[in-house]
Amino acid sequence: MSLLKILHHALAFMLELALLAALSYWGFHGDKKSPEKYLWGLGLPILAIALWWVWAAPKSSYRLEQPFLMIFKFALFGIAIFGLYRSGQMGLALLLAALATVSILMEYAGY
Repeated sequence: MSLLKILHHALAFMLELALLAALSYWGFHGDKKSPEKYLWGLGLPILAIALWWVWAAPKSSYRLEQPFLMIFKFALFGIAIFGLYRSGQMGLALLLAALATVSILMEYAGY
């Protein structure tokens, strides 16, 4: 396995964790009441984990084929990026958008 592929896999894994953190951050912030914050702050990442496990995990029996996998990942990261933006974290939203785009396109290209 080449160094570029190893670095890409490490970046992709860190981005998946950042996706969950962004969804949780969005859920816990805003003008929601406390019980509602817990529902969104914990529920959004759990839902994302479940969807990723079914359709994007490398060993899933139902893993999407390209280009549908790329579309799915762009959609999920897009929701997280939107959440960061709505939570007032424009810089983090832009950083996540740039890194996720590079990673998803690298995977699509075969890295």
